[in-house]
Amino acid sequence: MEDSLRDLVFFPGVSTDTIWSIFNYPELMCGRVVVDYDENMGGAAWQDIAQWIGHLPEGYAPSWNIKPTEQIPVAFTDSEGNKRFEYAYWSLIPPWERQLKTKYPTFNARAETAAEKPTFKAAVKHTRCIIPVTGFYEWTGARGTRIPHAIVGPSTILPMAGLYSWWHDPAAPEDSGWYLTATILTCKSSGVMESLHDRMPVFMTPALAWEWLDPATMGDQSLVNAVADAAVPISKGLRQWPVLPLRGDGPELMQPAPVLPIEVESP
Repeated sequence: MEDSLRDLVFFPGVSTDTIWSIFNYPELMCGRVVVDYDENMGGAAWQDIAQWIGHLPEGYAPSWNIKPTEQIPVAFTDSEGNKRFEYAYWSLIPPWERQLKTKYPTFNARAETAAEKPTFKAAVKHTRCIIPVTGFYEWTGARGTRIPHAIVGPSTILPMAGLYSWWHDPAAPEDSGWYLTATILTCKSSGVMESLHDRMPVFMTPALAWEWLDPATMGDQSLVNAVADAAVPISKGLRQWPVLPLRGDGPELMQPAPVLPIEVESP
């Protein structure tokens, strides 16, 4: 069983196919992200990643409710050394899959074991990426009454460490039918995230961005561990607040939920 499925302990006895059909359920780690670059690209100007995201990806449209299997922007360096910023299918599909899906969720990959898992280990070696979001959501509370929380970084652009893979449709000609797919790495929560979930995205520090995005760097578990460790200080600078249930798409989803007055009985 893939590590990305190990977070699903709240579904005991449920088949992976059933989980896959409902994997957008809020309990899953980092299952919704926000990408709103319209007024926020300046937040990356001081970071080395600005050389990758100095322009908007083709087809860009802001979204405050991106779900797994939808399109997510990724920054990466291709095998020829070109810096690219493009949309990818949010769930890493390994080359051997016959369809653009897997039997288990792959929109997250556990940083602790990514280098040894068949689905992710090839990507750890050479096809690493950064997913620059402007926010994401996490849920707290009991099932049925769970509360979403909007989370943003210390800067308007919050880079997350990821992996990517090119998947080819076996029914298509060799020169077409190629899909860019990606996953977000997760690690043990720290800082602001500790009160929300036991896992958090691996936030990318500028100091390691170049090495992470260099395909000539042979990635291994030690590199993944270094990036995950460097995410801890960033997690302490996050901000979070409760929001209303996520329905539809729009900037209003990030608005703080109204605080209901507390009724006090008269003496």
